[in-house]
Amino acid sequence: MTRLCFAPLDSAAKLVKTPETSFMSARRILQSVLAIVGGYLGNAILVAATEQLLLKLAPRPAFFFLDLISQCGCGVAGACLCCLISEERERLLAAIVFNGLGLVLGAISIVTSWNQEPHWYGIGLLCVWTPCTWTGYIFARHLIGRARLASPTIR
Repeated sequence: MTRLCFAPLDSAAKLVKTPETSFMSARRILQSVLAIVGGYLGNAILVAATEQLLLKLAPRPAFFFLDLISQCGCGVAGACLCCLISEERERLLAAIVFNGLGLVLGAISIVTSWNQEPHWYGIGLLCVWTPCTWTGYIFARHLIGRARLASPTIR
């Protein structure tokens, strides 16, 4: 999405695209992509760490339940990280794309692991993903709002 500016010519305003606005648009897109990738990377690292911990500490029947709960926290943290990295104007869009990609990857994961895990576990992960993503987005907005109160230069 390129930004447009108005330049007055012969008492009429014409829509003009400037190189600076095209560059800014490319920079914002790159930052949003990096935010989504960073959020997923943060989520993946947290999930891997908590699963390794749960494998050692949790008894087998409780493992999947505890893992579902821990992945909720990881999803919130990943979405929050995604929103904190993204630029202010693209924050909601980054959260929506983060959520959409998570739903697609979650659906693929359910299909591939259908015979290896309890069915309720994969379906549960898919069901809690959107509320966790939204919670991460709201939490990031809260953190940014508090940071703005402390320092007005923070965007």
